[in-house]
Amino acid sequence: MPRKTFDADLSNFDQVFGGFTKSETTEGSPSEPGHLKFLLFLADKDPSTNRSWCPGTFSIVLSRFLVAVIKVGSLSLWTPLFIVTQDSFFKVIIWIYFYWLIFACCFDLNAILFVDCNVAEPIIYEKLEASNSNLVLLRAYVGDRPTWRNPSHPWRVDPRFKLKGVPTLIRWENEAVAGRLEDYEAHIGDKIDSILASN
Repeated sequence: MPRKTFDADLSNFDQVFGGFTKSETTEGSPSEPGHLKFLLFLADKDPSTNRSWCPGTFSIVLSRFLVAVIKVGSLSLWTPLFIVTQDSFFKVIIWIYFYWLIFACCFDLNAILFVDCNVAEPIIYEKLEASNSNLVLLRAYVGDRPTWRNPSHPWRVDPRFKLKGVPTLIRWENEAVAGRLEDYEAHIGDKIDSILASN
């Protein structure tokens, strides 16, 4: 599968993006069917490890864990009432609340564990390589952690992109976003397949 890859950061993005939008993977117009363009916004890599600093997978998991502890801890407030009360309806409500806590805690933790550039990036590349379409990919690196966390980061406020997290995968058509996968879903193979196949 022919694929042309561009790399850009904040300092040269406008120039590289111009080349990206005008690029062709094979002879003919890039607007012809089969010529797909994607932007992949990523966290910068640490030169010493060649791994992304990707925003706070550990800190997010830790915060979710603390929330889970608070939720489960709140159950201890209901337990005496469950033991004392003779009202079966009230007992059913407490049981529902208990199982909801278990579900919510597990769902939050499992969902967040995979939101990481280091996990999503190879999956995205694998899917792009497996595609039968001619692709052009622009990898745009958002900067270091303090740069990205600035609410005024250029790509956060750019009306074309409106980035909320990294990694973010965008399909670009007719000078506009034709599809996107946010940071919490960019690692999901079926969703990557979907954005590759969408018309």
